[in-house]
Amino acid sequence: MVALLARHSEQVGVDLPNRMPEAAPYVTEEAKIFPPPYEEYWKTQNNPGQCQTCHSKIFDEWNGSQMANAWRDPVWRGAYLLMVRLTSTNGNCDLPSPPDGTEKAVRNPFAKPGECASTFDIGNEHVTLSRPGSVLDAFCSRCHMPTNYLDNHHPKDIVKDADGNETARPDPNFNPTGDNGTGIAFATVDEQFRNTETGKTGIFCAICHTMGATRDTPFHNYERSDNDKNYTPALGTASRNELLPADKADMMNPADPTKTNLGYSIGAGAYRLSPHAIVFPERFGPLAAQDLNAEDKNTSSVFGESIPFQHMDASKHKGYQSAMFVRSEVRYFLLLVVTIVSNDVCAAEPTAAKFLRGINLHGPALIIDGNQWEGGDTPNLRCNGNAFDNQSVTLKPGTDPERARMIRSSRWGREIDVDVLNIPAVPGLEQGNYADEMHVNASGVPIYTRYLVSKLKR
Repeated sequence: MVALLARHSEQVGVDLPNRMPEAAPYVTEEAKIFPPPYEEYWKTQNNPGQCQTCHSKIFDEWNGSQMANAWRDPVWRGAYLLMVRLTSTNGNCDLPSPPDGTEKAVRNPFAKPGECASTFDIGNEHVTLSRPGSVLDAFCSRCHMPTNYLDNHHPKDIVKDADGNETARPDPNFNPTGDNGTGIAFATVDEQFRNTETGKTGIFCAICHTMGATRDTPFHNYERSDNDKNYTPALGTASRNELLPADKADMMNPADPTKTNLGYSIGAGAYRLSPHAIVFPERFGPLAAQDLNAEDKNTSSVFGESIPFQHMDASKHKGYQSAMFVRSEVRYFLLLVVTIVSNDVCAAEPTAAKFLRGINLHGPALIIDGNQWEGGDTPNLRCNGNAFDNQSVTLKPGTDPERARMIRSSRWGREIDVDVLNIPAVPGLEQGNYADEMHVNASGVPIYTRYLVSKLKR
């Protein structure tokens, strides 16, 4: 028997050559005038503290949120560090040596034995990389530390293929989890724009409100439309409304209203920020630069009633409407279902959830799926927020009349307080040495769990 073994050719480099094309996270046409880095602008005029002076309530909502702690979250940093160690481009050399002198553990399956290098099989060849960092340096960082991710994409590294498709690879020296010789991961290296103060601030106001367009990424769920002409770059050093006609400065229509994603790419890091908006500075959002006495048909189509354009007070900074932001202003609650579940960990079979109470917010009492729902005027509910009812809205997909009537009635707003009152004792539940739980669900999604039902007795 003769065996023929084919050995792939091997390349040595700093990155994998078969990366999927991904455009720059900023609008490259504007970056020719205002190139990165933008760290100084993030620290000063785009600092969230600047926004706090006028938008204190919104700032308080953001401060302490998951967005504000996107970088600081210890769970994320631990998970990211482990993932990076498993895909290191530096073999196992990034791992610290045990203090007791025992042999170092092997965590990286791609590591070359005895070398600070890793070899990856990409199908038709093997590629060896030898540098501090990981092939996933630009993965989690795009959302958890976007300012540093942005500043580690250099215009000189952006290339286009024959079809005009753009590819922008991050600086191979980015290495956000690196210790920089300190022995502590995620070390700050200011000259590399790595773990700077703005990077540690996570996702803040100016990140979202300078997003002009979207890009397809290797991780997107919905592709942007080919006819995405929604964003017109501002090419110059004057303000956007001085460089562009009014109907281009404001972006009042979705990129492609015929698509379920409205023509925008949706997925991890699918944003393209505007260098012009970052540097000038300007903001994109639901308010228009133009003072129009007309109906905002895009917003009206969301809420089912006529809503006029809202004009922005530009005394502090200039701003422009973006339909992408208007569509993100969604209603918070459509319906409310309360269920009670016995969570007896000692039981042989878990107790199935049983319908206890349904409340049709801002609508009449109904029977849905054979269950009696109370109306929004029930004494068993306290709920604030704006009332909405439009029974002419077409549902896609359609449903039965009673359910449709419930869905078309709602409460909405930035802050909603819902108190469900007079919850009765439920037979079959008792308090033991374990925690029974109450689950409050909105559209089947748990919105409150782990409530100790100590007053419920058998």
